[in-house]
Amino acid sequence: VGGYVWIGDQLNRHNCGHLRNELEMAKAMHFMSHRDFDSAVAVLKEFERKEQDMKARAATNLAFLYFLEGDLENSEAYSELAIKTDRYNATGLVNRGNVHFQKGELEQARTLYLEALGMEADCFEA
Repeated sequence: VGGYVWIGDQLNRHNCGHLRNELEMAKAMHFMSHRDFDSAVAVLKEFERKEQDMKARAATNLAFLYFLEGDLENSEAYSELAIKTDRYNATGLVNRGNVHFQKGELEQARTLYLEALGMEADCFEA
């Protein structure tokens, strides 16, 4: 993790904020792959105050993390934020559909999965 911080500092020093955002997203994915969900959530929540595309990506990942933890309320809230931020976010639609599926609202889930496939025909999650 120390390497991420050092590289991020260097990127900031050279006015490469957009690359730092990508690095922070990679750091969150690193935490997720090592099942350190608390750290991943902390990193992803920092994106809520950043530009729209990064905000949508972070919200999509937060929705998925909360879904994995069984927190359907937060998963639904973040999937809504992801879709609101980027209307064409197929993964956000799938996350929202997963929440409906878990709640037993199968028709709503199906509609969202089909909408995700309409956005991205190769969206295998749907």
